[in-house]
Amino acid sequence: MKVSQVPPSWPRGGKSVRFMQKPRPGPHPLKRAVTLGAMTRDVLGVVSYNREAKQVLVMGKVRVNGRLRRDEKFPIGPFDVLSVEGSGDYVVLPKKGYGLYPFASKGPRYLRLERKLLSPAGFQLGFHDGSTLLVGRDDPLVKAKPGCTVLFELHSGKWRPTSFLPLEENSMVVVVGGKNEGTYGRASSLSARQINVTTPDGQSFQTSRDHVYVVDEALLKLLSEASSEVSK
Repeated sequence: MKVSQVPPSWPRGGKSVRFMQKPRPGPHPLKRAVTLGAMTRDVLGVVSYNREAKQVLVMGKVRVNGRLRRDEKFPIGPFDVLSVEGSGDYVVLPKKGYGLYPFASKGPRYLRLERKLLSPAGFQLGFHDGSTLLVGRDDPLVKAKPGCTVLFELHSGKWRPTSFLPLEENSMVVVVGGKNEGTYGRASSLSARQINVTTPDGQSFQTSRDHVYVVDEALLKLLSEASSEVSK
C-alpha cells in the first residue's frame, strides 16, 4: 500500500518510504493493525532492515500473545502482548499521535468481550481478536457483559481468565478508534451506542462504544507516562 493511504495506526517510516506491507487477514481489522515486521523494525527498532526482521522471526525469537509468530505480515493490534527475545515484553496500545505503540509491560492480557452466547455447557464468550472461551453457568465470568474487558494471566503456557472490568459510569477507558484514538479518561455517561469520556485535564468528548476499551490503573499509568513524554 502507498504510505499516503495507510491507516493512522501504522508507522510511516522515513520520508523516502513510499510503500508499506499490508497485513494479512487475521485477528484485527486493517484499520487497527500493523504488520509484525513493521512493529519490530520501525517501532521497536530491534532491527534496521526488512531482511533482518525476517531472520529474527524465522529464528523464532518473537511471540505474540504467547505463541511463536514467523510471518512478517501477521497483524498486530491493540492489546496484543508482544515478547521479543533479548528485548522484553510489551503490550501494544494506541498512543495519541503515534498510532499503535508497544509499551514495556509484563502485566495481564486484556480482551474486550464482544459477544456472549448461550451454549449447552454454559456460555460462549467471544472477544475482539476473534478468540472464544467457554465458561460454566457457575463461573464468575457469567456476569460479564459485552463491552467489558476480561483479564487473562499466563499460566504454564496458557492464558487463563482471572477477572473482568465492567463498562459503566466512572470506568477508566482508552479510545482505540476515531479522531480521539489514543486518548484515555473516565466514562462519564453511557448510552446504547455512544459514550462520553472525560480526560484527566477536564476535556470531554463523545465516541462510539465500539471504540472504547475498559482498562485498569496499571495500564492507565503506562498511557499517562507516555502522554507526559509527548508533552515534553
